Amino acid sequence: MELNSTTPAPAQTSPVSPRQNSKYLIFIFIFVLISTTIAFVIGGFVLAKKYAEKKLTVKISTIISSPTPTPTPSFKKYENVKYGFELLYPAKGITEKENKFKEAECGNAIKETNDGILVDNFFLIRILNWQGTLDDYLVQKGAKNIYDFKKIETSNADEALEVIDLKKGLEVASIGYPPLMYISSLYKNNNMIFLFVHLPHPPNQTDPKGCLNPKDLDPNKFAKYVDQKWDIIQSFKFLKEK
Repeated sequence: MELNSTTPAPAQTSPVSPRQNSKYLIFIFIFVLISTTIAFVIGGFVLAKKYAEKKLTVKISTIISSPTPTPTPSFKKYENVKYGFELLYPAKGITEKENKFKEAECGNAIKETNDGILVDNFFLIRILNWQGTLDDYLVQKGAKNIYDFKKIETSNADEALEVIDLKKGLEVASIGYPPLMYISSLYKNNNMIFLFVHLPHPPNQTDPKGCLNPKDLDPNKFAKYVDQKWDIIQSFKFLKEK
C-alpha cells in the first residue's frame, strides 16, 4: 500500500510596494545627510582648533624671538664737581630764538654766570654763602610767615624746603613784591644756600641754545614735551662723600 507524499508548497513573499520602497530610500537619504553633516561639523571643529593652535604657536614664537628694543634715554645727567651736586634734565626739548621754536637736544646751555648756574633755560641756581640755617634765611627775607613750605627728603642736603605758595588769604597786592618770587626750592649744604629760580618765558637770561622749561610750553603745540614727568626737585641731589 503506497502512501501519497505531498511536498509543501514554497512560501510566497509579498511583493514590496513602490510606496514602501520610497520610504526606505528617504530614510537612507536622511541618515546619510545627517551623518555627513555631523562629520563635516566635527571635521571643521578639528581643523579650526589646529589652526588656532598653530597661530598661537607662531605668535608666541614671534614674541620670544623678537629682540626687546633698547629704550632711548629721556634724560641726561649734569654733575657739578665744584659744588658737589648732580641733577637730571630732559634729553630733548624746545629752544627759542627770535620767537621761532624748534625741537633740539638739551644741555647745550649749561654754564656758570654772574647770577649763578644756568641749566639751559630750565632753572637758574643761585648760590649764596650762609652760615645760619634755612629758617634764619627765611626770617631775614621776611618769607618765613607768609609762605607754606614742604621738606624735601631726597636731596642729601643738610636742609631742603620746597616753596608751595603764599599762605591762604595772602595776596601779592597785600605784601608787595614776594620775597621768594620764582623760587621753587631752597637747599642748605656746607655753609651755602642754593636757590632754584624758575625761569619764566621769556626770561632775561634766555640762551637760544638752551631748552625752555617744559612747564612753560604751549600744551597744544608741544604736548609731548609738556607732559614729561621731569621735576628738578626730585632729580637734584648732593653727592655724598666717598
